[in-house]
Amino acid sequence: MMSALRAYFAMIKIHTNDIRIGMYVSGLDRDWVGTPFSLQGFRIENEQQIQKLRELCDYVEIDEHRSTEASMSHHVAVNRWKNKGITSLKKEASGDQSPVLESVPLPSHTEMIDYSPDIALEFFKTFGAAETIEQNVALVSEGQKPNRLFWQHNKMYFLVQGEVSILVGGKNVGAIKVGEIFGELTPLILAKRSATVVTNSRCELISLDEKQFVAGLEKQPEFALMLMGVLIERLRQTMDEVKTIERGAEIKIGNSMRIFTSKMMRDLEQKLDDSTVTRISAQQTIFRKGGIGMLMYVILEGYVIAILDDKVVERSGPGCVIGEIALVDQKRRLARVVAETDCCLLAINRQAFFELVKTQPAFSLSLLQALASRLRFWRTGEMLDGEL
Repeated sequence: MMSALRAYFAMIKIHTNDIRIGMYVSGLDRDWVGTPFSLQGFRIENEQQIQKLRELCDYVEIDEHRSTEASMSHHVAVNRWKNKGITSLKKEASGDQSPVLESVPLPSHTEMIDYSPDIALEFFKTFGAAETIEQNVALVSEGQKPNRLFWQHNKMYFLVQGEVSILVGGKNVGAIKVGEIFGELTPLILAKRSATVVTNSRCELISLDEKQFVAGLEKQPEFALMLMGVLIERLRQTMDEVKTIERGAEIKIGNSMRIFTSKMMRDLEQKLDDSTVTRISAQQTIFRKGGIGMLMYVILEGYVIAILDDKVVERSGPGCVIGEIALVDQKRRLARVVAETDCCLLAINRQAFFELVKTQPAFSLSLLQALASRLRFWRTGEMLDGEL
């Protein structure tokens, strides 16, 4: 896992006004489908390609290592990035574009941080407790509320051996396989259980309660990355299954979970360069659906809305995060995100994100809580109010 964190190659997001012949384009701010370019990326060879990129895109992702030295050495934006790291960028044109220019260290495609049952088992064995459960036992029940007095009852599980079914509304909707984690939402966000989980055979499990999980993250913070991947995969699958969206009108400003306290936001600002703070005007698009996951933001001031299929599906305010899903799994963004009011945002790129995960367990826990809250909303239509 640590090797994946250290395996970086430099990617740079630049405006198409700044592209040059010799640069290697590895990503677009839109889908490759419908463009005349290779899906695997390409080196710019002529002015016609530059013109076409400017017609189709606002921003592109450049692979510095696969670009010619001449194309990169004279590029003002690249030189500014090398000298400073991450720079606020004023919008040169209206449209769907991220307001920050950044350097983006990414893990290679062969070393993405995927779920590993062996690593998960080791984490659970080290910090959890082994349990043997007989057949036809409900480990958790749908609608079961978290126990706020006895935190040891709020558990997540790792299935070592046996068969387990998932029931929603009394109907069998799936099974949990050996080596999988389940029940993680309740210890993360103190949410009531969204399904009933029943053993179909005698099962060997390892459980982690809230206290054990937090203690584990403090010792092995990299595990948070893998669990984020699990939550994101489930979130993407759940959203794909939702055919129509009717909940957007029910969400009020402030209903998104505030996962960073004022003190945590101040601490993050101090740890990161001042230039990572950027101001966005109302109605400005921050992320476009299908865009590249190069940044996430912590909202310091103001409110933003996420729009999917022309409907508002989420509103987020101070202390909330946006853009973390695509930043972690490096897949396309799920929704368009627009500033509803004037906003002040703290930008975090992938390199800074990895460093914070490795050194700040509270940051990792907060991100896990944000993902868990979003997953709960898409599964149940309920979003937790207040602050964790």
